[in-house]
Amino acid sequence: MGGAAVSWCAFADPPSKTLVDILSGELNREFSFLKAKADPAPYYMAYEVVEQQGQSLSATLGALLQNTRNHERGIDTTVRVGSPSFDNYHPYKSLPIRFTSFTALSLDNDANQIRRTLWSETDRVYRLASRR
Repeated sequence: MGGAAVSWCAFADPPSKTLVDILSGELNREFSFLKAKADPAPYYMAYEVVEQQGQSLSATLGALLQNTRNHERGIDTTVRVGSPSFDNYHPYKSLPIRFTSFTALSLDNDANQIRRTLWSETDRVYRLASRR
């Protein structure tokens, strides 16, 4: 049984419907394409978006010395090939398990940038998974 999933983990405001629509559309498109054309075909794919906002203040003797704000969004792409009982996330011949890396994603829901990032990351992660 295969599947695809989109998840959202936020420390800031929830994403706009536009971001979820872009993620869902690209995930369905990529999964369908790889399922039909790739060898080995994936049985599971997921995109997880993490968005964080933070602020750091520093003061001495009542005087503000530093005020730093941070806002970032990134995607983590998962592609699993094989089967749930033995896939690229399972240890094999003492090879290290390769998990995906956090990749920066547009904060302003730029659909073209998000799609290009998803295409690139899905391709990179699939190639790692299929080699393993």
